[in-house]
This record gives sequence, C-alpha cells and structure tokens, in this order.
Amino acid sequence: MENSIAKAKTSKNEIVAAFGLPEVLKTRRLRDCPLGTVLIETARGMYIASRWERTELELKRAAHFWTYMRRHGLPVPVPVSDRAGRQWLALHHEIWSVHEVKRWCLQPMQNGNLRHLAAVGRTLARYHWAGKGYRKGSEERFSW
Repeated sequence: MENSIAKAKTSKNEIVAAFGLPEVLKTRRLRDCPLGTVLIETARGMYIASRWERTELELKRAAHFWTYMRRHGLPVPVPVSDRAGRQWLALHHEIWSVHEVKRWCLQPMQNGNLRHLAAVGRTLARYHWAGKGYRKGSEERFSW
C-alpha cells in the first residue's frame, strides 16, 4: 500500500517536471473519473493529467483528431506539449497526457426544455459533420 502511494506521488512529480508546469499548489484525484485522472492546481491555472490505456499510435491519432475538431470551432481538450514537444509521456509503463482546464464551473443538472434540447441537437450535429470530414483526409496519414 505504501509503495503504491509513493509511486503515485513520484508519478505526479515526474509529470509536473516533464510538462514544465508551474509551481503546484494542490493535487487531487477526481471522483467518478477513470483511474489515474488527477486535477493539478498550479499558480497559473488548473490542469488535468489523464492516464491512457492506448498505444502511442492511437494517441497520435486522437491528438490529430482533437486538433482537427478544434480548427472547426468545437470545444475539445487541447493536450499540453512536454519539453520534448510530445503531447504524452510514457512513465512506469503508463501513458499520460495533460490538458489545461480553461474554466472550471460545475452547474447542477436540470431537466431539459425544448430550447436546451434543440441546442444539444445542433451541437451534436456539428460534431457529427466535423467528424465525418475528418475521416476522408486522415486515413492515408494513419493507415493501419
């Protein structure tokens, strides 16, 4: 038990050092999130460190897809680059990425009305159309 706690603290410190994050004020594991998702509060903002169960090739494709969706004006996480320019870190046989949290506000769940449901439908349609356009141009770059 103590070994896993020491490993977790070491991992957080190594992640912070590798991605060049500013002085860490507080870290905490997020509830109701996949294992390994950590909120890192720093002097200049908040970051989420996520552990991925994917290969590096799958992460390259995901990062490329996020960049593509971001260019189309959709709100997607933008991975922070580490000091070597990579958007992920291989650490203790685990792959980590760090995303900056632009705004952190939780709002209570409410029952949807027609206007809210219409806005959700329009947003899902934008994601759908942008995603359909991505597949056509990217398959030759990431051929399996």
